[in-house]
Amino acid sequence: MTSPPPFARRRSESTTKSNIRSVSDLTKEIDAKNIAFREFREKRGAIFDVLEAALIPVQLFSNLAAGEAASMVLPPSSLVFGAVMHLVGAAKGVSASYDAIQDLMEMLQDFTVRLSAYTQEVICEALSDKLSDIIVTLIEIFALSSKTIRRGRLLKYARNILLGNDDAIQAAMVRLDKLTQVEAKLVGAETLIESKRAGRVVDSISVTVNATNAKVLETGMTVNQMSAQVFEVQGMLEKLITSSNEEKQDTGEDQEVLQTLIKHVLRPSMVDSAQEWFDKIHKARVPGTGDWVHTDDIFQSWINKETPVIFMLGNPGSGKSFLAANMINFLLERFPPGLQRNPLVSIGYFFFKGDKPQTRSCHQALRDLAFQISKNEPGYRNYLRSIEEYEQISTLESAWRLLFVEYFLKKPNIESTVYLLLDAVDETLDEERGIFIDLAKQLYSSQSYLQLAIVGRPYISDQLLEGLEAKVPTLHVTKQKNSGDITQYIHTSIRKSLVLRRVSTKLRNEIINKLSAGAEGMFLWVNLMLQELAKKRNETSMRKALEQAP
Repeated sequence: MTSPPPFARRRSESTTKSNIRSVSDLTKEIDAKNIAFREFREKRGAIFDVLEAALIPVQLFSNLAAGEAASMVLPPSSLVFGAVMHLVGAAKGVSASYDAIQDLMEMLQDFTVRLSAYTQEVICEALSDKLSDIIVTLIEIFALSSKTIRRGRLLKYARNILLGNDDAIQAAMVRLDKLTQVEAKLVGAETLIESKRAGRVVDSISVTVNATNAKVLETGMTVNQMSAQVFEVQGMLEKLITSSNEEKQDTGEDQEVLQTLIKHVLRPSMVDSAQEWFDKIHKARVPGTGDWVHTDDIFQSWINKETPVIFMLGNPGSGKSFLAANMINFLLERFPPGLQRNPLVSIGYFFFKGDKPQTRSCHQALRDLAFQISKNEPGYRNYLRSIEEYEQISTLESAWRLLFVEYFLKKPNIESTVYLLLDAVDETLDEERGIFIDLAKQLYSSQSYLQLAIVGRPYISDQLLEGLEAKVPTLHVTKQKNSGDITQYIHTSIRKSLVLRRVSTKLRNEIINKLSAGAEGMFLWVNLMLQELAKKRNETSMRKALEQAP
């Protein structure tokens, strides 16, 4: 009787955790290693239910066999449980992964339930061989499933990816099905009465009190053969786990999966408020308004990377957010996302809003910006794989360092440029704003592939000067620059209003002249006046409202 070589024993013990001898041990070990994941806690009960249903027959069957084979390093159940522990651990808090594991176990219990029948009766050698093959195939399925989950492929297809979209797993499931069919036929051809009468029963796996020493030796040899097969599968398991950490090919499927994993780490805004706000402003903006910014010398110097940071300031209501959206749209048209070029150009933006903590947070903004960039830039997307947990970027300082400095400022031979635009920075949390501005001065100290535009009210200009330790080129939003846009906005708004477009030509001209003269560059004031005029029932009350305008 042969036993596995020492190196195989050591590898198996380290890989499968030899102390896991029962389903109870397995669930305790899984609990200890995964309880930190909220998604695991939510699905824990359902997962453990299907694990017990699928694996208790394996425990009863294989531990009984191991009891006769004293030379085995580990009972087959420990090897199976070790593979299952790797499988659950591979999910790493991803809800879809737990769903897929639950589906897999529900299917496998249809096969494993038959194993419990063999804990009470003796079986023939041919049937023993098939049952050994079934155990080995189970471990192979768990190993292949671990690889699939670690690579994240199931995230694209959600449930049943393990069974329906991976050729290797599908092939193993087909093989398990065929083995079970053969096992069923063998059971049908053999009865216990015939076996005992013929004296041809080989006590190869189960333990009986009346078994002879010769039968025990035969059982030991059979189980050791099965064990050797299991060691081979465990070696394959190690290789599969190792290969899952290797560089993925840059295929569309892998990159989409990687994007999902990155989202899990970055935790960007649940609702893409930046995109929603940009779309809202862009839709409301009168075509042509704000286009003067395109030819502004300061904006052009920023576009051409002559200066890393610019500041656009304006009073409340002066249309800064509309100008910011105009600048973003200009960048998107000049550097369309997804279009491969050398160097690659990406655009990230965030609109701060004072109504919610999330939309005031610089930390949230940095994570959202990183997520936007990762959608367009494969090199950056692959770099983000090195950040394994959110805790690594849980502070503003660590997020800036890992998400931006390490790649765009320190990584050599970066062939890309990123334009970042932050609107309404004055609405951020005061403490975070000071920290962020202080961090941003690194853009001046080395070769940077980041271009930062900050939009806000005039009072933060001193904070910028102090934090950046440099005079920031500033684009001023003045009433002179806004005057033409405001007149155009008034004309367009009157045409769109069901009430105002029906007034007499004389009153229409009065409205245009009065609002244009009194705007002082303030779009907000003009908009409020137009809303007030639209509420009036006649021209007399409209003229009165114009005369009393603040």
